[in-house]
Amino acid sequence: MLLTLCIGLFFLCTGLFKLTQTIISKRKSEKATGVVLRFNESLQHSLGHDEDDLYPIVQYATKSGESITETYFVGSQFYAVGDKVSVCYNPSNPREFVIDDAVSTFIPALLFFFGLFIFMLGFFLK
Repeated sequence: MLLTLCIGLFFLCTGLFKLTQTIISKRKSEKATGVVLRFNESLQHSLGHDEDDLYPIVQYATKSGESITETYFVGSQFYAVGDKVSVCYNPSNPREFVIDDAVSTFIPALLFFFGLFIFMLGFFLK
């Protein structure tokens, strides 16, 4: 029971932290449209991930017109070369960005609700 409560609390707190962080960073960010140029295969292999994890290299322009090309450090199978993506970048450091899609909000929310479920389950296990 105690182990279940601890595991649930871990996922609950992690999900809440990441969800809050995502919402705050999206509010403070500038938006741009980017394009997936290619995938970073050296990162994929150096992290020991299988062939299904793709790390897109995205190019976008800031409001000031600066062209940024950076690797998105969230492995995904949802993008193809040439796809247009909505990007939220940090105006203080334009190289910090997230692809603004449902996945970037869905995963932390999923962690939160999974943690809540496991935590509540811990109260009913005897």
